[in-house]
Amino acid sequence: MPNILTTIQKSYQQYCSTHTNIYIACSGGRDSMALLYACFLLKLPISVLHINHKIQAISDEWQTLVENFCQKNQIPYQGICIDWKNTDISKINENQARNARYQAFCQMIPPHAIIATAHHANDQAETILMNLFHGAGMAGLSGMREFGEQSAFDKPFYLWRPLLPITREQISEFVRYYSLDFVDDPTNIGENNDRAWLRQNILPLINNKFNKSIENIVRSSQNIADSQTILYEIYQQGLKKCAFPQRLNSEKRLNIEQLQLLSRERLLQFLYFWLKDNQTFAPNRQTIEQIYQLIFTKNTEQKTIIEWQGVQIRRYQQILYRLEHGYVAECETLIGAKSLQNGDFRQVLPNEKFKLLAKNHHQSFKKICQEQHIPVWERPFIRIFGRNKAMIMIDKCLLLKGFYEDNCF
Repeated sequence: MPNILTTIQKSYQQYCSTHTNIYIACSGGRDSMALLYACFLLKLPISVLHINHKIQAISDEWQTLVENFCQKNQIPYQGICIDWKNTDISKINENQARNARYQAFCQMIPPHAIIATAHHANDQAETILMNLFHGAGMAGLSGMREFGEQSAFDKPFYLWRPLLPITREQISEFVRYYSLDFVDDPTNIGENNDRAWLRQNILPLINNKFNKSIENIVRSSQNIADSQTILYEIYQQGLKKCAFPQRLNSEKRLNIEQLQLLSRERLLQFLYFWLKDNQTFAPNRQTIEQIYQLIFTKNTEQKTIIEWQGVQIRRYQQILYRLEHGYVAECETLIGAKSLQNGDFRQVLPNEKFKLLAKNHHQSFKKICQEQHIPVWERPFIRIFGRNKAMIMIDKCLLLKGFYEDNCF
């Protein structure tokens, strides 16, 4: 009997032992039925999630198999049938099905739950090769992680893949040993998509030529993942030197003078982690190169906007800004709260000049903003309190002539 039980037990103790429920994503195929039965034998605290995609003729057969197994073994079960509405089912691709599946998962689980999937070593090898052929960096060549935090449809959760060290052949041996029922996925046979083509045509040739090629590819990916972890730790150390204190949840700022001290290679890697942050997909090389050029431009009033996955990268003077989707709403909320607290606020008038408390002459609003390092896109949120008593900004208050209190909040 393959060592699947020991592998799952060890992974569970390492990642999941503090959780009271593990949601097994079970399609009814060989791999997920093996994972489900192994967790059942180990008496882990599990319940089952099944998504009926309604794409194939055997979709209902899968659902029935999983339902009957759970009922027989008294395992909690939740299932959802996806309604594609007016979509032509024959044209639904792999990504659309995956998105629909995770949207359904997120409807059935609480925040920060653990979803266990049956990805195995062969899946990992296929993923790494696919990423390699698409020009991936270290993150892509690291493949799938055994355990990691994810977020989809505004729902944070954890993905647990305890079978990643196990090959497809070992799973098949486990299924035969316990005489498990399962339904074959016809999309795994043939060459209808790139992954299936790779599985049918390329991997058999590699396996015949190189002994234990799947295990070796997986081992190499783990080495790359370890290197990626080290690079991330170096990034975190650099971030302490380069980052300004965070003012808003939707804004991050970097000191350009500190960034310019880094070597080109280190800066590109630094920008990769900074831009990726909590986004699902990694930034491409072209986007990172554009930010690199923005950092070294001689025009410190640069108005270039680099957009990527709902994030804006902008520069003002010697500060690099990362503005996320909720930036404008957060600024409006912040200024609105200050207005309610103090009352008697107004916007800055066109061509208006002010006299700061510490100065003897009037200055234009633009000049004051430049001296205070206030970028152009932030200036519309500035308010004037009372009769020219104070200028209220996102993170500061400038006292104007006639205002003699220590602060204005």
